Amino acid sequence: MKLYISEHEKSGGIHVFDLSDKRVDEIQFIKLDRPTYFTIEGDKLYAVLRDPFGTMESGMVTFDIAKDGTLYNMSKTVATNGKSGCHISVNKWGIYIANYRSANICKMPDRVVVHTGGGPNTERQEEAHPHFAKITPDGKYIIATDLGTDEVYLYDKNLKEISRCKLPCGVGSRHIAFNKDKKTVYISLELSSEVATLSLSGDKLEYIGSQKTIPNGYNIENFPAAIRVKDDFLYVSNRGHDSIAVFDIKEKAPKLLENVSSFGENPRDFYIKGKGLVCVNRISGDIVFYKLINGMPKREDIKLKVNSPTCVILDDR
Repeated sequence: MKLYISEHEKSGGIHVFDLSDKRVDEIQFIKLDRPTYFTIEGDKLYAVLRDPFGTMESGMVTFDIAKDGTLYNMSKTVATNGKSGCHISVNKWGIYIANYRSANICKMPDRVVVHTGGGPNTERQEEAHPHFAKITPDGKYIIATDLGTDEVYLYDKNLKEISRCKLPCGVGSRHIAFNKDKKTVYISLELSSEVATLSLSGDKLEYIGSQKTIPNGYNIENFPAAIRVKDDFLYVSNRGHDSIAVFDIKEKAPKLLENVSSFGENPRDFYIKGKGLVCVNRISGDIVFYKLINGMPKREDIKLKVNSPTCVILDDR
């Protein structure tokens, strides 16, 4: 199993580790300017870099992946047509990047749609902030979130708007995961410590409701981030409460079962592969490994630290 982790530092980059028999050995490090997010599609890794040109504009770079998991054949860095690129996805139609501070989504290399508006949170929603764009499981649309406007969009492959769904004001829609039925949509709500449930029917999204991702009575600031579905369970990371919320999703409304400690500060991202889950804690740098037992993450005795980790992928090629 190979483990890929971004280090969001000016002197950071992408780390590649070999993970076997509860050992983690670094096999490669590629220096890059603050990689914010990356994805693997086929035999390629695609990464968004914060400011590789020194102009505040983000960039994208790609690598081929060798049979041993190492990265090679680095591409030229190309502009994302926006600032603070924060999410990238790749599908049959192309490459899509959400540019947070430029309020746009770009289908590479140059097709751009700009979001407008804002929300009631004057510090975080002063303008539109796209945060996610990915193809729907049925392969018909691009679904996108906007943290600034509390909206979820459906686009065609060329970013022509098909429809949009308004969420409650001030929730801050961030990332999306789909139920295995391909019609139930879950969204981490960064500003309200909730997960929203929506239904996708044809070309329409409908908001159903929201559930808290933290225990009742917890009053410290908390910002949900990563969200994943595995079998009948939904997982959401909590930055502040520093936990992974585990929901039962056999019924339509997610039921919070437990908050499992992230054993570090600010769990920015996590990834699930088979029965393994790896969580990266942005502030403390702790990389925490779990084994899923009946859907519940149980910590494994593997120790690893990386400065300012923001994204993680497990790959078993």
